[in-house]
Amino acid sequence: MKWLILVIILVPQIGISKEYLFTYNFREDGQVKTLKYKTDADSWQVAFDRGATFCYNFFDKMKSFDEDRLVRVIDTCANPSEPKR
Repeated sequence: MKWLILVIILVPQIGISKEYLFTYNFREDGQVKTLKYKTDADSWQVAFDRGATFCYNFFDKMKSFDEDRLVRVIDTCANPSEPKR
């Protein structure tokens, strides 16, 4: 009986994914470059990790980095605007 209760509690949580939308605003040379990233994930943390990686790879390809720009890209990708869940 204990196993049945445990299975009933855990089953609804397995495999449920939600859609997350992250918006990144990178300021450079007086302009704001906006990047949006949408993904389906089982948790906010997984979606955040995917979004941050995508953001970094996107801005990494745009220009070569100096130290100041690298810090701004990391800050942007680590702090998206509030995601829509």
